Parts: sequence; structure tokens; C-alpha cells
Amino acid sequence: MADTGDAGVKVFVGNIAFATTSEDLTAAFSAAGEVLDVTIITRGTRSLGYGFVSMKDQAGAEKAVQTLNETELADRALKVEIAKPRDPNAPRPERAPRERAPRKKKENGEGGAAAGEEAGEGEGVAPKKRKPRKKKPTVDENGDPLPPRQRRSTVPRSESETTLYVANLPFSMDDAGLAELFKGQSFTSAKVVTSASGRSKGFGFVNCSDHAAQQKALEAVNGADADGRAVSVKVALSEPKEQSA
Repeated sequence: MADTGDAGVKVFVGNIAFATTSEDLTAAFSAAGEVLDVTIITRGTRSLGYGFVSMKDQAGAEKAVQTLNETELADRALKVEIAKPRDPNAPRPERAPRERAPRKKKENGEGGAAAGEEAGEGEGVAPKKRKPRKKKPTVDENGDPLPPRQRRSTVPRSESETTLYVANLPFSMDDAGLAELFKGQSFTSAKVVTSASGRSKGFGFVNCSDHAAQQKALEAVNGADADGRAVSVKVALSEPKEQSA
């Protein structure tokens, strides 16, 4: 059994699609229990394809393994298992020494070991010098300075007043099925997000008529059953707006 505490029970998640976000994992794992934290391991800004989900308790962690292991998210079959705590006292395995293939001697005598011996130099080929890196241009072809690279906005995204994020959908559900799920609610559109091949990614968005309709649909549909799946409905996040100077 995994260690529990304030951090909950950690579950390892492998084979994550590079486009999958922490929000996608939270929505998927919420069907198994309360999610405390989601961490996708990255190198720089690029996902390495695995991460960890902290569930509130052991029961939620075990249910996540039972219900989500080998299930598809964004066209990838997830690998879900209880994370094993690392023993700080365990010795690190020793790496085997790398074996390098011997260099081939040059027969024409240009810089080879044989040529070096004949010339009295003794050691063979001199190391190659690295070429200096080219500096990136700071001006264009007209001599005008190039604009600075624009960084990603640090403005936090706010909650949408009308749009709902709907996750844990059956992969067989299309736009019409999503609209049917929200039957009786006041909405203007229902869209299931798909990959380039047209396959559902298991989540979508519903645009409600106004804020009141959004809140009513959220309360009515969240947790509803769709082909054996408990649908997760949350308020969608809006893109950050640029602040005027």
C-alpha cells in the first residue's frame, strides 16, 4: 500500500499524449475520486509523456488504476499504476562502463597513428576544433533592428461566463450526442474536440445562452452517466485579454 498523508496517494501515469494538459488529466481522474494535484513531467516546455496524479485517498487511487489503466486519452492508451515510494537508503545501481570501438587507422598516412609514428609525433590524429556558433542577427536586410521575441502572456486566464468544459466523454460520442446530453438546457452550441483523424479526444465544450444558463447546466449535467462514464462538467477558462497601456 502506498504512503498516505497531506499529499494524498500518488498515482503514476504513463504514455500521456504530448498535447494532454493537467486539466485533461484532472477531468479524467475525477471520475475515480477527488484529485489533489496533477504534475506532468516536462523538459523545458515539452512534455516527456508521463506524470503523477495525487488522489485524496487509497480507495480513489486504486479505483483510478482499475478504471483508467489502458483506457485511451487523446488517442493514447494510458499506463496507470500506484506510484512506488523511493527508498532514500537504497544504493544506486552501478552503470556499466561504455565500450568504445577502436578507431580505424588511415592507410594514406594523413594524420593517422602510423603516419604519426613515422613522423615522430607518437599520438595520432589531433582533436578537431569546434566551430564557433553563429550569432543570431539583430537587424533585418534593411538595417532596421528586429523586434524582440514575444513571450507567452503571464496574465492568468479567467473563468468563462457562458462556456462549459465537458470531460470523460465516451469516445463514440459526437456533437449530436453531446447536445443530447444537455437536452433541456439553454445552450447555443455543443462541440466534441477531435484529433486530425476525426477521432474524439474524450472532451468537448458547450456554449450556454448566458451565465445563469451555464450555472444551471453545470449543476444538472455534472456527474451524469454517459455509456457507463460519469461525465465531468466544469466552467471553461477564457483566453487572457491583453491589457491596454
